[in-house]
Amino acid sequence: MTIKLYISSTCGNKEMKKHQMKAQLIMESKGIDYVIVDIADPVEDDDKKFMQENAKPRTGKYPLPPQFFNDSEWCGDYESFDEANETDGLEKFFKLPVGSSNQNILKQNGNNTTPKEASPVPACTNGESRLSEERQTSEECEEDKSAPPMESKEVSRNSEEPNDKEKSMEGGTSDNSAEVSEEEEDGKSFRQICDLSAYMFRL
Repeated sequence: MTIKLYISSTCGNKEMKKHQMKAQLIMESKGIDYVIVDIADPVEDDDKKFMQENAKPRTGKYPLPPQFFNDSEWCGDYESFDEANETDGLEKFFKLPVGSSNQNILKQNGNNTTPKEASPVPACTNGESRLSEERQTSEECEEDKSAPPMESKEVSRNSEEPNDKEKSMEGGTSDNSAEVSEEEEDGKSFRQICDLSAYMFRL
């Protein structure tokens, strides 16, 4: 079975060119093997007549490309192809066995068998060892955060103990108060002497 896509390379209709390009892209993406038949090529004149005689036109006298065939059996035009693509029914549209498009994709990739199952992952990998190391480091960081800082204790001790300067200031203030009290006593005694002398002078 050969899927044939009938196109016209010299078509001036932009919408028709767009349909032809889109059909090729979809078929390649789905892994469907096909051959292109260019009815604009004089060499393909017999294929052009075959398409016009076997395809059914939607409008007009002759069917317009792109047209799809499976060998000599007509599959449909672009509108039918686009509808089948939207409903995931291209295999039915091209009258292909179910799953044949997937097999074609494997052949294009160089694989004639189904993909192998993934090998089991070992119990311990490098990623897991790294994760365990990161967890240990994060736990150590949390322990360090929970422990009270040593600097705060030293600061509190320094705040509790008075500095030498403060002690000297306190000593200086006490000495000054003692000197003031002595001066007051001297002043009192001097006044008493003056009062006594004035009393004697009166007598």
